[in-house]
Amino acid sequence: MTKADLVHAISQETGIILKDTKIIVDSFLDNIKDGLIEGEHIELRTFGTFKNKKRKARIARNPNTQEKIQIPERVVPTFKFSNILIEKVKKKIKRSNMPGGKKHRKSKINKHKRKKIEEKVDIKKEKIISQPFEE
Repeated sequence: MTKADLVHAISQETGIILKDTKIIVDSFLDNIKDGLIEGEHIELRTFGTFKNKKRKARIARNPNTQEKIQIPERVVPTFKFSNILIEKVKKKIKRSNMPGGKKHRKSKINKHKRKKIEEKVDIKKEKIISQPFEE
């Protein structure tokens, strides 16, 4: 899912026009970026946590020349998913049998067409059941 897909989905769910939804999503992401730049810890309950982590200075090796290089201490932004979200994803994957075998695929039939098909099937079932059995 891309940012454009996210904007479109939010717009569809909320009824807010795409232009305004894009502004809201951009503002949300900008606030997260600004918070990380300021060194803030940003927690979105049931989703995850954005924060900066310090990486220690270390000696690394250039793979091409095998020369040792001193890498300085630095700060990197990180994201950690909440345990609640991790558990929900695990349950969903278990139900759809995604890790092994065939992957779960969404039906390409929309809800309206599906309802019509189900109604036709129900009508056929009723006709079959209502017909008398002859030997």
